[in-house]
Amino acid sequence: MNPPRPGTRRKTVISKSRKAVRSQFWGLVVLGTAPLLASAQVQEHWYDYWFVRLEGRALFNVKASVDRTPPSVQQGIYDDGFVLPDIGGSASGKTWNWGYENSAQISGDQLVLKRLRDLPSAGVFKDENNDPSFGGEILVGARFFEFEIHGRPARIGIEVGYGYHNFTFDHSSTASGTARLETDSFNLNGITPPMPPYAGTSAGPGPLIDLNPASRVLVSSPSEAFFDGELESDLHNFKFGVWLDYQLTEKAVASGSLGYHSIYADTQLEYVEGFNFDDPAIPDIPATQKTAGGRDWNSGVYFQVRMRYDFTSWFGAYAGAQISYNEEFAYRADDRKVTLNFDTLFATSLGVVFRF
Repeated sequence: MNPPRPGTRRKTVISKSRKAVRSQFWGLVVLGTAPLLASAQVQEHWYDYWFVRLEGRALFNVKASVDRTPPSVQQGIYDDGFVLPDIGGSASGKTWNWGYENSAQISGDQLVLKRLRDLPSAGVFKDENNDPSFGGEILVGARFFEFEIHGRPARIGIEVGYGYHNFTFDHSSTASGTARLETDSFNLNGITPPMPPYAGTSAGPGPLIDLNPASRVLVSSPSEAFFDGELESDLHNFKFGVWLDYQLTEKAVASGSLGYHSIYADTQLEYVEGFNFDDPAIPDIPATQKTAGGRDWNSGVYFQVRMRYDFTSWFGAYAGAQISYNEEFAYRADDRKVTLNFDTLFATSLGVVFRF
């Protein structure tokens, strides 16, 4: 054998030294990344607690009220026209700020305007309810962390949900009273009135008539009002809250949720209303179809409790009960005020949960 060349032994020692350094380096890498690998396992465990809940619900204690608010009687305003002071005021006793609806209101040299007052109010009710209202809800959520209570697992997380309910209330009623018909006649003073419908303005100019009525006839009559209507509301529920699970047994879990709860109410009152009068001097008002609608957000809070049974690690079923407190919803349309009372709502539910 040939003897090693000078320097060969030195290279071999350096090579072994480099291998030792690389071995130590990768050992440090493994030690340094061990916590990160453990963290990755925890992150994987986090995703086990994403879930979707689907439930059918029965909603109780939605209360509805409808009131009739007749328009206030304003001097110079009538059901079929108006006679008001113009820009020059009332000193002259004349005005071009007047209007009327049809040619039958011209009688000779006079304009005849009518105003019906003190009509009886049918279709008025307060805090009526039509329980229950059936609907559904879908929620998604995830856990924050897990801990123990008396040696049993407990979990905390967040949830976001949307639910829908339809609330319908039917109401029919009659009311009686004494109605009054005022008939005022204004002198035209020989002018030729413009063709109806006509509406002058305060600034004018226009044809002048007397500002004050030349005569007034008042007729009083027993009367009856009848009302047949339906109040329908689409209730869209949005919630955001926190939840707590407590493991009772291997399969049974007790849960609770608490958070913000908002109701978007889209409400419409459709009704038929008419009036009958004993005195033929006041013509009956035939049944007329009317609609009064309104919509708005109503903020509040909710609290729900649930009992769940887990059939598998990813699927379970539960029963729950919820109470929520929300603002009152009210709106006006024509001569009606509609109010929905969401002060204290109760709900029962049956649902399933899927964990991913």
